[in-house]
Amino acid sequence: MAISVGFFGGIATWSVLSVGTILLWGVFTAWASYFAAGGDNKAIMLNIACNSFGSLVAWAVAVLALSNPITGLPGPAWIGLLVAASIVFFVLSSQIPALGFVPGIVFGYATTFAYLSQTPGAFAYEALLSASFQNVLPLVVVSMAIGTMFGAASAKGVGFLSARSETA
Repeated sequence: MAISVGFFGGIATWSVLSVGTILLWGVFTAWASYFAAGGDNKAIMLNIACNSFGSLVAWAVAVLALSNPITGLPGPAWIGLLVAASIVFFVLSSQIPALGFVPGIVFGYATTFAYLSQTPGAFAYEALLSASFQNVLPLVVVSMAIGTMFGAASAKGVGFLSARSETA
């Protein structure tokens, strides 16, 4: 496992740093999430769906957070209410089989908020509604889907290397 994950980790890092847009930490977060989801073929679609859904919910919270409709309610309280409601929503949504992996949803949600909180200009309507990688939603969804695929490739590599060592 160490050889396969190390090999694909090096390839992922080189690839992402060469492109310069994809979030390397999003790739590795989704990779870990894929293994937590079972690390098999079934985990591929489950992980992508759950990571993407978590990112979508966080993105919606961010958009709503910019328009506090309650006069006098401090921004942090408004955002706290939105986060509380969104968590209830995504946990209840996990009753849908395609969204049945709550940790994967949380990983997508957290990765989205991590990007929004660390990237100047990301938490603004202009960026959030952009049809580009300035928008956290497509950026995180693509980064995490790539991470899931690297996770699946490394799992296949483990199987390949294990089979080769048994025949040697």
